[in-house]
This record gives sequence, structure tokens and C-alpha cells, in this order.
Amino acid sequence: MENLLADVARFGGATTRRALYALGHSKRSLQSAVGCGSLIAPARSWVVRPDAHPSIAKALASHGRVAGSTALVTAGVWVTHEDSTWLAVKPGAHCAPLEPGTRRIECAFALDPAAPWRVSILDALAQHCSRASRNDAIASIDSALHKKRIVRSDLQKLARLLPERRRSWLKRVDGRAESGLESILRLACQDEGWSVDVQVPFRGGRLDLVINGWLCIEADGSATHDDEDQARKDRRRNTQLAAIGLRWHRFGYADVIYRLESCIRVIRTLLSQGDPRVHQPC
Repeated sequence: MENLLADVARFGGATTRRALYALGHSKRSLQSAVGCGSLIAPARSWVVRPDAHPSIAKALASHGRVAGSTALVTAGVWVTHEDSTWLAVKPGAHCAPLEPGTRRIECAFALDPAAPWRVSILDALAQHCSRASRNDAIASIDSALHKKRIVRSDLQKLARLLPERRRSWLKRVDGRAESGLESILRLACQDEGWSVDVQVPFRGGRLDLVINGWLCIEADGSATHDDEDQARKDRRRNTQLAAIGLRWHRFGYADVIYRLESCIRVIRTLLSQGDPRVHQPC
């Protein structure tokens, strides 16, 4: 049983019975696993682990594949707002009724070879970026690049899948950000005309953003970013940066996602105080 569950996990938590037969598992072992609840059978030819992302069973039960922002989430790609479960079906395909909170896209698509229960990452990005805001779309593309779900040359393919009016967004893609928060802040700062360096090496680590060469910004999305240990790290980093004539500020998840304009006002105020290195005594 453990080997069977491990093999299903290899496919991201769901796979076809045929794929498991090819690996040497018997029809009886699959029936036993489904019968005792170790696997779920949402469709005739598919089995899913109970701990798999819930969208997988929903999509397969509806004769579709996990798509759009939902597919990106299952692949570990940043999605700013996941408000629905998205699934895709081929044009003209028989469609089962949708559950509440589920939305369907009828379109041609390729499957992800590593997880054939979802559309390809390129198709998922195109589906998501056709509906998301500019900042949220670029943050997802940055994330897919950073996590090596796509490579730079894939951007040309992605451009062909996007609506024409959104293709210009690809010029703003960077791919170095470690989180979508950094991408969203980077874009907002660049919109202000400020120069922005991303993931700048500093004393064995990296600074998320450096604006105009001296204002260091960190976008912290961790759940514990306000604990005492983090506060000590913040003070130490601030001291290290001040010692070489730089300034530092940190924004949390809620700041960037819900109060982005306020973040920009804070940065504008800090920049208005001028490069501290200019005022240092000789």
C-alpha cells in the first residue's frame, strides 16, 4: 500500500489507473486502496490521494483539468488572489455540473507532463494573466521563472497565448524575485520612475530591492515577521546598512497587498530625505 501511495504522490497526488498498472500495481490493489479510503476515485480512470490539493478531485470529477490560477498554486507558483477553483475542458466536451466556487474555461490546452491532471504551466499562466491585473500577472510570471517552472525562451510562447493588449507586460518581467510581494513592489517603484535593483547580494544574504542605489526595501511575507527574533534581525541589518551609508525599510504582506499606495508614499518620503552618503562628513 505504501508503495502505491508513493507512486501516486510522484504524479503530484493524482494519476491514472493505467499509469499505476504500468508501474506494476494490480487492479485489486487499487480497488483495495479506494475501498479503504486511502485513495479517492473521482473519475473512472483516475485515483487521487486524499491529501492532494482539493481542486484535483473537483476538476477530474467534472471531466476537466485543473487550470488557471489554481493550476499555478498547485505548482508552487505565486498567485496574489485565489478566489475560485479554475478548471479547463476541451471545446465541445461533455461537462458535469460545477460545484459552488468553481469556474470553467472551455479552450484548447496542453497537459503538464509531470502532472497530467492540470494544464501546462504556460497554458495556466496565459489563462491567469488574461484575467489578472498587470501587477498580479507579472508577479506570477516572475515566480514561474524563479522556480524554474518555465525558462526565458518560454516567454515568446506565452506572448502568443496572451491577448495582444497584454503582451507588452512581458517586457516588465524580471524573474529574480523570491516572492510575488517583491515583484509587486518593484513594478510600483518602477512606475514612479525610480531605479530598482533586485536581489542584491549583501553580507552572505540578499536585499530584496535597492531603490536609487541606497534605499533598501524588504518585502516580508512570513507569518512570523513581527516576532522578537525577526525584530533583532531587523535591527542588526539596519545597523549594518547604516554603517555603510544606506537606509533600510521593511513592508509586510498586508502592506504590499492591501496598502500598496501607502507603501509608495513611505518610500517617496524616505527618498525625499536624500542619499545619506552624500551628507556624510569626509
